[in-house]
Amino acid sequence: MVLRSLFGVGMGGIWGMAASTALENLPVEFRGIASGVIQQGYAAGYFIAAILNLFLVPKVKVGWRVLFYTAAGISTFSATLRALLPESEVFLRAKAAEKEKGGASKDKTKTFFKEIKEMLKTHWLLCIYAVLLMTGEFLFIHMGCFFISIHDINNDILQVLISFLMDLKYISFDSFERSIR
Repeated sequence: MVLRSLFGVGMGGIWGMAASTALENLPVEFRGIASGVIQQGYAAGYFIAAILNLFLVPKVKVGWRVLFYTAAGISTFSATLRALLPESEVFLRAKAAEKEKGGASKDKTKTFFKEIKEMLKTHWLLCIYAVLLMTGEFLFIHMGCFFISIHDINNDILQVLISFLMDLKYISFDSFERSIR
């Protein structure tokens, strides 16, 4: 459980940096759609985990632990790749411009809190709404997955999907056309 918690903290910490690195070199008009594609990584990850669970877990001696080992391998590879990548040109230019201005980090912090204070004065109700919305999303979606056995849900969904697809291969266009006449 401790390793899984550390894994979650690490992945959450790298997410923002990885997303900004991936998106900062794109033209501005494509960043929104690219960000949406990146967000689908969660769904793709769940799907890959479900397929591994369905086909690989029953065939290995370590059982469900193979999913953890696979995720740890992918995460280690990603962390190593991120550590080896050089800083982007956009970041290097921004860092050089900041150095020329001579801006101190204390000034940035004061400015940040001043802007937060002004924003809360103006949009306090919207902020409360956003906090409640994200709290609800976390509790009912993410924590719901914790309390419901994902293993059973994913197996059931995949078994239905695979049987449906297997049935489709026996249906030809001709038989479909005859059935609608």
